Amino acid sequence: MLLSNVRKIIEEYDLVSSDEKILVAVSGGADSVALLYSLFELGYSVEIAHVDHQTRQGQSKKDAEFVSQLAKKLGVPFHLKTCPVEEESLNFGRSFEEYAREVRYRFFKETA
Repeated sequence: MLLSNVRKIIEEYDLVSSDEKILVAVSGGADSVALLYSLFELGYSVEIAHVDHQTRQGQSKKDAEFVSQLAKKLGVPFHLKTCPVEEESLNFGRSFEEYAREVRYRFFKETA
């Protein structure tokens, strides 16, 4: 049912054509992994992008490793950016969330 709903939404809103590559931002959480699998199972050409914010006393590295292994399992290209977001956000006088979002979006745009 999930796959048919994803297909329906893509077609209804003309989100992507079947010959386009899709860069999927995968955090390692259930939502982004489900999106990745859905697009992959529907036959879209996907690549994975992941940002390791170097947070949670090194636990974010485990997320990056999980996503990297997922890419290998599916045989799709994997793009990784590692950045000490918390430290850099303080240096730039920005909130963690705001700076982390900017880092992710810039990386995704450059990668795409």
